[in-house]
Amino acid sequence: MNAIDASAHEMREVSELRAGWRLLVAAMLGAGLSFPSVPFYSIGLFAPLLAREFAWSFASIFAGLAIASVVALLVGPIAGYLVDR
Repeated sequence: MNAIDASAHEMREVSELRAGWRLLVAAMLGAGLSFPSVPFYSIGLFAPLLAREFAWSFASIFAGLAIASVVALLVGPIAGYLVDR
């Protein structure tokens, strides 16, 4: 690849990023603030409070998180199919 081809390739990459930056930001916010990520990153903060307030064991709190994850895993492809229709 010569210098002109490399420059044209870099400009296409930059213009592609410039054109799709809103979608990229929305995807990052969705992944960072959505259902699957929030419980995993905040469970250490809330588990002791939930256990004390509701007299739940840590095992039951984490079992609820595991069940929610499995349900999301099973329902995700169906939801994806319905969204793509």
